[in-house]
Amino acid sequence: MQLADIFLSGDVSEAELITTIAGLIGRTKEAVFVTSDIANAPASPPVLVEVQNRPGGFPMQLSIYLRGQHPGAPTEVDLAVALARALDLRALIGDDTVNPYAWKLVERDGTIQPVSVDPDGLDRGELRITT
Repeated sequence: MQLADIFLSGDVSEAELITTIAGLIGRTKEAVFVTSDIANAPASPPVLVEVQNRPGGFPMQLSIYLRGQHPGAPTEVDLAVALARALDLRALIGDDTVNPYAWKLVERDGTIQPVSVDPDGLDRGELRITT
């Protein structure tokens, strides 16, 4: 099950990412596997994090997957807020509408506001806030 797709405003080391995500979802660090290619992941890590580097203002994309049952797992919004606070970075998440340019910006302090991203940048795979 995909838990979240979160874009961060800066890069984070693999070790820091593992420690932070494990702590936020209540798992051990050994339960979290980070990869740049989901096809190379082991068969069944409890928590799988695919990391992609992108151009633009939010260069680190995290696609977070949970395998098996995870009662009490955080929502995408809760996880984005917790990551922004823990890593002192801003985060972007989709706003669950059909508008591909409408997103939610999570500030370092956890506040959330609606934003739009540059359509031309998005066509190039970049996430740049316009409003």
